[in-house]
Amino acid sequence: MRPSPEFDNPAGEAPVPDFAATARYLEFWPKRELSDAEKGLATQMRAFCAFGLLPLLFILHRGRLFDPAPLPAGVRRAPMKRCYKNAAELAMADPQKYAYVEGYALSRFAVPHAWCVTREGTVVDPTWESPGSSAYCGIPFDTNFLMRTLAESEAWGVFGEMVSVKTLGTPVSAMVHPWWRDELAGRAMWPQLEDWLRAVDAWPATAPG
Repeated sequence: MRPSPEFDNPAGEAPVPDFAATARYLEFWPKRELSDAEKGLATQMRAFCAFGLLPLLFILHRGRLFDPAPLPAGVRRAPMKRCYKNAAELAMADPQKYAYVEGYALSRFAVPHAWCVTREGTVVDPTWESPGSSAYCGIPFDTNFLMRTLAESEAWGVFGEMVSVKTLGTPVSAMVHPWWRDELAGRAMWPQLEDWLRAVDAWPATAPG
């Protein structure tokens, strides 16, 4: 059995981030004054990282902050609690206009969420009632990568309940939407994540029995 890609490390140490590492990724956030919601999102994401949540760190160093905005005219509000489906369907219906993003967002509390963005980085969230006063940090996924992932998993969402090793190891060039590919490719990978991925790749050959 392969190890859990979220917490277990076949090399013996789980890649548990510290606050200093998290703060480095938050440096990628805009230099402008953050809104109260964005400050709250940053604080809560930093706190979550203390628990060693690997997908969260992945979102921080492969994602970015997006500009909240009210739902634009012409985009219909979709059912609540179906954000992954709502955002994916919107992005796939008009890929020249929208990119699918998955990450963390904050209305009152930071939660896993999915939404769309325009080329300018403006949030188009068909699920939440007050997107203009919320905060959003996530990875803008390439539409073809999104479609392949959904077809393979037969479920909505890229990360799912447990992010896969395949997703974590996918290069930016194949995962991130072209609108932000150069920006995000310029960041260094988290060293502990790279070590962990190499250990997982070697697992079948090194596992006892």
